[in-house]
Amino acid sequence: MPSDPAGAKPSGVLTRLAPDFFDDHLGCGGFRQPNGPATGFVNYTAVSLFNNANSGVVFKVYGVECCGDVTSSSEVYMISGTLGTLVQGCAPTRPDLGAPYGQIYQATTVEPDTIHPNPYVFPPLLAVLGSGYPGQTHWWGFPRFIVPVGYSLVVVNSQSDDAIGASFVFQQANE
Repeated sequence: MPSDPAGAKPSGVLTRLAPDFFDDHLGCGGFRQPNGPATGFVNYTAVSLFNNANSGVVFKVYGVECCGDVTSSSEVYMISGTLGTLVQGCAPTRPDLGAPYGQIYQATTVEPDTIHPNPYVFPPLLAVLGSGYPGQTHWWGFPRFIVPVGYSLVVVNSQSDDAIGASFVFQQANE
């Protein structure tokens, strides 16, 4: 039993995930494409987290959630600039602190079933994350992706899905 149940003055070794120490600067945001294409078409969607901060602020991404209607995976890329249409600004984990930097963009392409090139593949590939229905949450105890100012972290469905989406949890950090 710890001598300090509140944790204000811990004795011994304390193990906590890194974002817990910086929770005042955490932001989150995401998008889900709910409507699938008509029969005979394929649907590719990209959801991206864009760092619209002033110079010197990076996003340290600790968590990504991916979902899709079929058992597949999601691919993660980093690009300079934005991709698609602005959906919303990111939200803070503490609403009393105001909105963090960060914007969510999305792009969707519906192609005939005979054409399967994914238009949102931007080498080099950074990661392949599990998705599928109802989704998978990927959480790391360290910043898995670091998004500089003016860049976007892009999550793309690796095969055609009726509905796909992604959400991000990140820390704003001065570098």
